[in-house]
Amino acid sequence: MANDSQASNGGPSLDGDGRALNRLMGIVASSAADGRARCDVEATGDEATPSTFAITTAVDIALVRAASTTVAPPEEMNGTAELNVSYLRTPTSTAHVSCEVIGRSATSRLVEFAVADDAGEFARGRSTYAVRVRRSS
Repeated sequence: MANDSQASNGGPSLDGDGRALNRLMGIVASSAADGRARCDVEATGDEATPSTFAITTAVDIALVRAASTTVAPPEEMNGTAELNVSYLRTPTSTAHVSCEVIGRSATSRLVEFAVADDAGEFARGRSTYAVRVRRSS
């Protein structure tokens, strides 16, 4: 059985200690299914818009959640191998992160994502998430 910081497939969840930090950064996870996931990032504190640090963190959270929906035993989640975010402009309102697994192999998942606010898309990128196969004992 998974503990409160680990999803049933061995990957991280948004439960446990991570939730408090996510709330401080304004990150709110929404859906995750069928190789897709979404997160929203709201402005926090005195800031008028979400920070790019919080947005990049939300991208990583969403891509891990998207990848986790494509992992099944004997596969296990292993970690973000590479993450590239290209910001086209500064966000002007709540950021909406959308990720989709666009490719997969025995050892990785290729994830594309876009980030938009009320004024439209302002960031794009791609990531590779590493997967390992559990060896039987």
